[in-house]
Amino acid sequence: MKKGSGLFIYIIIAIVLMFSMVYILRQSSKPQTEYTYSEIMSYFDNYQVSEYTFDLGTGELEMTVTENDGTSKDIKYTVPNVTLFVDEIQYSQSGEDNYRQAYNKLHPDAPLSQEYYKIQDTSWLYNLLPSLIILVLMFVLFLFMMRQAGG
Repeated sequence: MKKGSGLFIYIIIAIVLMFSMVYILRQSSKPQTEYTYSEIMSYFDNYQVSEYTFDLGTGELEMTVTENDGTSKDIKYTVPNVTLFVDEIQYSQSGEDNYRQAYNKLHPDAPLSQEYYKIQDTSWLYNLLPSLIILVLMFVLFLFMMRQAGG
């Protein structure tokens, strides 16, 4: 067995691990139930949303919806455009109350509970990390090839 073949096996294992991590992370981010944006907005239009949390960075919306029969269900949805959603919920262009104010007038005994999560500011080093890993792997591969060539 050649001297550098052990290093080649470690590189292959690292590549397989990276691809499997990407695959697993993509599979875990798929929502269980598909809702359309208009369905989500209709819950707000009908004042069925009793509480919600909204992540301004990722667009993830978690809300509790009260059905017509009095039962409630939790819905998770990723909003396609954060600015559009916030504008439609928070601001009224016709001069009427926004959703929170209108909901609280209709349900004075159970006011709307809403929570916004701020955008996470990632470090520049965190964004640079994948490039550094690839650069190091390329350098190691170059050294491996130079040793095999006898240079």
